Amino acid sequence: MSLINKRNIIGCYLFLLLVGEVNVGFANGLFTPVGFFVLSGMYLAYFFLIDNLVAKYRLNNLQLLLVNFALYSVLITGLLHGELANYITEPNNNLITTLIRVQCSIFPIFAYYLINKLTPKRQDKDNLKLSIVIFFAYIALLTPTGQFGFTKMFETLKTAFPISLFFITLAMAALVIAFTKFRSAPNSKVTYSSKSLNLTVILLITIAAIPSLIAFLALVVSMIAGGIYYLSKPKFRNSLVAK
Repeated sequence: MSLINKRNIIGCYLFLLLVGEVNVGFANGLFTPVGFFVLSGMYLAYFFLIDNLVAKYRLNNLQLLLVNFALYSVLITGLLHGELANYITEPNNNLITTLIRVQCSIFPIFAYYLINKLTPKRQDKDNLKLSIVIFFAYIALLTPTGQFGFTKMFETLKTAFPISLFFITLAMAALVIAFTKFRSAPNSKVTYSSKSLNLTVILLITIAAIPSLIAFLALVVSMIAGGIYYLSKPKFRNSLVAK
């Protein structure tokens, strides 16, 4: 599977949009041409990794949430971007920091709903090893910036070791549970679809496209509410993420 193709490009930018990068990026000035290019590369590498995990292990929606919590909420934004340190350096914002950890665990289940509609099912061979190499190579490439990468992770561990250790433990538990306990049911639907889910995704995309910190807060709250609602439905959480 080529890294640059329709499915990966759509997945990359739906991930970038629904996690809230547009809300925050324009508001804080991150979306310079260089900044947008760097973010695009990161989300392209990350979607390629997630899509290969989805294909290889036939993840359902609940498994995807658990895996994404470990890889994105804890590893990428929490450690490699240093957001777990906010619990120590910005204690007054602990509530919103926690809500963001939850929201950025949920966003792929809504992104994949559109990905499934806009791109055909995968028919390629397993590229999981290649996706892992590309993902960590990109992290290594960004590390010298000091804003993201392994150096930032070590700073985060130094600044907030107890908090970091707590989240690392949660991430490891989430991965174990995802790959051992919550297996896809034999008769689960390939994907879940409903009129209400259509409207929910449209609403989330609309909010996510507004360059405003207020809109980002609205996205966080509405996505968490939507995630809780749909994941409470057995048919949704047991449905396969993608074909």
